[in-house]
Amino acid sequence: MAIKKEVKILSNQNLVDISLQETGTVEAAFDICLLNDFGLTDDREPGEVVNVDVEFKDNEVVLFYKRNMVKPVTGGLGTIDAAYAVEVYVAENYWV
Repeated sequence: MAIKKEVKILSNQNLVDISLQETGTVEAAFDICLLNDFGLTDDREPGEVVNVDVEFKDNEVVLFYKRNMVKPVTGGLGTIDAAYAVEVYVAENYWV
């Protein structure tokens, strides 16, 4: 039996933050939403457990976060626009 990968949401973390932290990609946020029956811009509660057992993976980004003990916390997606989400994605990819 496969072990389900889960993570607890921190205060002000959104699903894109969780996706980057756990998979290294923004694309995986959509799969995480489908897996958990969430909307991408839905606000999540701190401490809420999210299943992040998805296929997308960029190990360099994941290792960067782990090595530097970084957990992205950019706030609720409901308060930002899509252009900002793209800027965050681009900035994250230039960190490694």
